[in-house]
Amino acid sequence: EACVIGDKPFADYLTAAAKTMSGAIAVGTCATHGGIPAAEGNLTGAVSLKEFYKRKKIDPLLIEIPGCSVHPDWVWKTIIHLVQVGLPELVNGQPKLFFSRKVHEQCPRYHDFQQEIFARKLGDTGCLFKLGCLGPDTYADCPTRWWNGGQTWCIDANAPCIGCASPQFAAKKNFPFYRSFEQAASRN
Repeated sequence: EACVIGDKPFADYLTAAAKTMSGAIAVGTCATHGGIPAAEGNLTGAVSLKEFYKRKKIDPLLIEIPGCSVHPDWVWKTIIHLVQVGLPELVNGQPKLFFSRKVHEQCPRYHDFQQEIFARKLGDTGCLFKLGCLGPDTYADCPTRWWNGGQTWCIDANAPCIGCASPQFAAKKNFPFYRSFEQAASRN
């Protein structure tokens, strides 16, 4: 209830729009999963669009495009598909074209993971798994999509994936943006 436009709660706009629409596209992890504003202990009352509609007993078609930040291709290609072809194939409410495979499986460092060649510090070559990469838990095509006009993406920039397209992203107060080495090692 913290979001107000003029003197009217944004929730009122969402409720009114839902009564006349046939569907909605939730864009960004805040809209799809609640993100940081809806994290455990939040004071804002923020929830995902799906949870908002559920509480209001509204059931529109909902396409979810998570990410923080969302890749522009995910949005415009979804809209173009809707206009030209119809509803895209969805997996857990998300366009399958973009969110059907784990980042880990598509990563150019996946071969290093299989060979147990792990980076020990940022900037090292090798798989970033033991530095807390959340690619094994995140479904998105980041390794093939790239950001900033095709210039880079998290792992190409030598940073572990923070799992920003994942439902768990920032859901708890103690959300680790990267797993600790011990947590990562126990999964290996």
